[in-house]
Amino acid sequence: MDATGHVTLAEIAPDPKDYPGMDPAMAQPGSLLFQRTGGPVALDDVSQWWRFSFGTDWRHPHGPDSRIEGLEDHPVVQLRRT
Repeated sequence: MDATGHVTLAEIAPDPKDYPGMDPAMAQPGSLLFQRTGGPVALDDVSQWWRFSFGTDWRHPHGPDSRIEGLEDHPVVQLRRT
């Protein structure tokens, strides 16, 4: 990332004009964050185990207050093919 200057989608605020009807307050960088459930949930509603989290990206994989230190041997996430 440092060598190429690549920036992931999770690090860029979405443009509301690309998402008609989007609440302007949602125009902040972030990503989906997995939330463990207390038990079985309906599989037809991903909001049961995923939620959008501002500030979540590859450097902050468990939310904006998390860091990647100690996760260097984990799979790479939050990248997109160009």
